[in-house]
Amino acid sequence: MSGLEPLRLEPRLAEAIWGGRRLAERLGKALPPEVRIGESWEIHGPNRVIGERWAGRSLDDLAREDRAGVLGARVIAGQSPSDGFPLLIKFIDAKLPLSVQVHPDDDYAREHEANSRGKTEAWYILEAASDSALIYGLREGVDASRISASVASAALERDLTSLVVRPGDAVFVPAGTVHAIDAGILLYEVQQRSEITYRLYDWGRMGADGRPRQLHVEKALSVLRFPQPIPRTTPSLKIGMPGGVVTYLAACAYFALLALEGTIDGDCDGSTFAALSAVGGGARLIWDGGETFLGLGESIVLPAGLGRYRLEIDGGARVLRSTVPDLQTDVVAPLASAGYSLDEIAGLGAVRG
Repeated sequence: MSGLEPLRLEPRLAEAIWGGRRLAERLGKALPPEVRIGESWEIHGPNRVIGERWAGRSLDDLAREDRAGVLGARVIAGQSPSDGFPLLIKFIDAKLPLSVQVHPDDDYAREHEANSRGKTEAWYILEAASDSALIYGLREGVDASRISASVASAALERDLTSLVVRPGDAVFVPAGTVHAIDAGILLYEVQQRSEITYRLYDWGRMGADGRPRQLHVEKALSVLRFPQPIPRTTPSLKIGMPGGVVTYLAACAYFALLALEGTIDGDCDGSTFAALSAVGGGARLIWDGGETFLGLGESIVLPAGLGRYRLEIDGGARVLRSTVPDLQTDVVAPLASAGYSLDEIAGLGAVRG
């Protein structure tokens, strides 16, 4: 694949019983009329490229055709040739609460689901109603037998802990964590490329067919982490640049999530791609060979071999950037040089060990 350039993709819209219309109202998405849309899958391997050059080709097609140019050496080293693009990036609109869920880790997914990836994820809150909160974790002392009894008696609410969030907050959700997104929250999600979800509880809700939605209690209990992570937002660790600010929001071996403001210079140096999404406004993207505008709610993939680029971000806007990091080089070292402690850096997610 010669002449690498940024890749725009056609988002995949997902209808959901808990979805709404804010993806259109707040992010400008073209939604089908009178349908509750819960998710816009912005960057995903099967998504098709928009534009003249590779129109109709999937991101996975291009990644497998030129693994080094699209994915980068670091990504290639961590997966098999058939794995394709490793992340899934979404916008999620929860008009109603999502089900209470748990996701498996890599080992469980590989053994029980014939899938090489589990599902660790991170959220960035775009909007939250004043009374909204995330379900995150379990009350102290709650064990598997208590959860089983609570699910059977439709009383799991008593065992759950919550986390109040506001726009601009980020939350790291490792595999094995009990979680749910409450009504009134609009967010950005970066996750491992996996669709494995074990539904533990669904508030007694009926599906479109008038029957209770399927639960996966046994599998959910098999992958639950004990003890559960403490409900908290990650720290926003800022580093000032000559023309802007980079804020580290979440980090683990699978992804690093950063927020960019102002004018930011970057480099896709062959190690990893960069996935960009504009929130709160737009940005001008310039690279050797062209430029384009990234509007509010739009996303784009910068191939690993693109080279240097510049983002000129609208005042008050942010661009979220997700990459596959080398944790020491890309996260720990720059933040430590900026004066942050190892404990502060560890608060971003799974940064140590």
